[in-house]
Amino acid sequence: LGVSDLQLLRKVGEGHPSEVWEAEVAGGQRVAAKRLKEWARTAGGSLTSERDWLCALDHPHILAYRGVVIEGDAVQWILTELMSGQRLSDMCRAGALPPPDALRLGIDVARGLQALHERSPPVMHRDLHSDNLLLAHDGRVVIADLGNAKEALPGARHNDPLIMFAYIKPPEVLAVSRDPTTGLGAKYGTAFDIFALGCMLIGMVVGLPCIETRDVSHRPADLRRACESIPPITPLLVAMLAEREESRPQAREVVSSLSAALKRV
Repeated sequence: LGVSDLQLLRKVGEGHPSEVWEAEVAGGQRVAAKRLKEWARTAGGSLTSERDWLCALDHPHILAYRGVVIEGDAVQWILTELMSGQRLSDMCRAGALPPPDALRLGIDVARGLQALHERSPPVMHRDLHSDNLLLAHDGRVVIADLGNAKEALPGARHNDPLIMFAYIKPPEVLAVSRDPTTGLGAKYGTAFDIFALGCMLIGMVVGLPCIETRDVSHRPADLRRACESIPPITPLLVAMLAEREESRPQAREVVSSLSAALKRV
């Protein structure tokens, strides 16, 4: 599509490097249109990587791709499924979610991660937080913002995704954050996302809408409060936040454990 094919209606979201609008394309279809802010484009930012991931993925719990708007040789806008406008952080703002709701939302996110992690090679999201988890009109939660996604190649070292909040970074990445002078990055894989989801579950269960901005030192106490709130998920949460990444469950196991817990609450 060209720029003239896109009619912007209203801004529905904004992050540090980008903004999202409700828009209409030729034929009357309503979509969400995302573009980088001018400073990000000037600094060399690009939506190409995110476009490529969205094109490659088709799953009910990953934001659905609808197209792009090209200007010159660059992707100016990514068009996706239009969400309700609510994010997970908005849903938690009133306090702790009822246990069944928290578990259902967690299952949706885990299913989206399963689709990423079970690709060949596996894909890490690397930016999973409550503002990137969106509510669809039919009640689904979908994972958005794949601009930082990366293949999890065995033994590969990756830089610290600096855009992530410290609270939801696993120990293997925090170590690099604290000593960036090595320049080598850290060896980490899909367990990175599992740790972040564990933190999101704590936020939903305990009622911390901006859990990402909390100090890392609060994690042990927050974990205890979450485990006391929904005892059936205690073993799962402890495993998801394990210090060693090989001790964390796979996304498929998280789906299974949360589904079993949902039947008991």
